[in-house]
Amino acid sequence: MVTDFDFLLQSIAWPVVLLLAWLLAERVYATWRLPRVTSYVAVGLVCSLVNLPGLTLAVPGLDFLANVALSLVLFELGYRINLRWFRHNPWVLVLGLVESLVTFAAIYWVGGWFQLETDMRLIIAALSVSASPAGVLRVANELRSAGQVTERVLHLCAINCMVSVLLLKLVVGYWYLNTSGDLVLAAFGSIHVVGTSVAVGGLLGVAVPWLLSRASTHERGVTLVFALSVLLLTTAA
Repeated sequence: MVTDFDFLLQSIAWPVVLLLAWLLAERVYATWRLPRVTSYVAVGLVCSLVNLPGLTLAVPGLDFLANVALSLVLFELGYRINLRWFRHNPWVLVLGLVESLVTFAAIYWVGGWFQLETDMRLIIAALSVSASPAGVLRVANELRSAGQVTERVLHLCAINCMVSVLLLKLVVGYWYLNTSGDLVLAAFGSIHVVGTSVAVGGLLGVAVPWLLSRASTHERGVTLVFALSVLLLTTAA
């Protein structure tokens, strides 16, 4: 019974901490008129200095919850991306790819200054390519920005995220190849994950709008359906 009570306290503690952090971030925003994304990050950095041992270690499912939250952010970003925009502005696509590759090379080179291992440098460089869709979307929504500059930033952010995922899968495949020496296993693991994610995402991207067009669903219902679709995609991935 004592163990169950401790588990209950830990399960309740982390939502309470998040709620308090949100209230504090809103207070910072109202006092100094900073963008909310800035106040959230500042409060998060300060709260990370507070050591709360055992707060989340025994609570299962937090990793899955974080993946769902990230998937919802990426879904919102993808919802605002128009692939036809790249046809009318092809240099944005070229700029995004060049920017991603230059960032990867620069971070990998800087990692050598700190005498990091090659695998570690590759992983850090791949992760550094990704922009922050949560920050970009938050600022765009809060400022109600629209136009060429906003569209370019959103599309560049999407390109960075996609390239980062691809580079990370290539790094993981390279790591498998070095540890196991099996080229087929290394290639299949990376291609399988990327291919499955693209296939399931494409299937939902076609099936969900088709189902919604066949049913008279109000706006809130559409949001719920897409949220459940993202949950399904996260679970499958």
